[in-house]
Amino acid sequence: MQLILSHGSDIRLKTKENREHQPETEESCGVKNYGKDRHDRDALVSKITAENYADMKKRIGRLSSDFEEIPSTNVLPLFDALDGAGSEWIDSVMEEVRRR
Repeated sequence: MQLILSHGSDIRLKTKENREHQPETEESCGVKNYGKDRHDRDALVSKITAENYADMKKRIGRLSSDFEEIPSTNVLPLFDALDGAGSEWIDSVMEEVRRR
């Protein structure tokens, strides 16, 4: 959830429990009462764009990579590796997500 919300703002989640993130989800993405149903997931996914991908990377780059710390993430090296191939992969991933 931290990665998704980082596309829209510099929010730092304080727990790993997704049900606790409704206020942050609304603030960052405009999705009220996030409940993990298909409509809510689609609303969140629609906020992820190639344009805000670079902003998300900057935001998560300021987080710890120690899993014991909250918030934290260790996905930045993966994103850096994927970036080496260009950002066109985002469109294909988004298309696959929309199909599901």
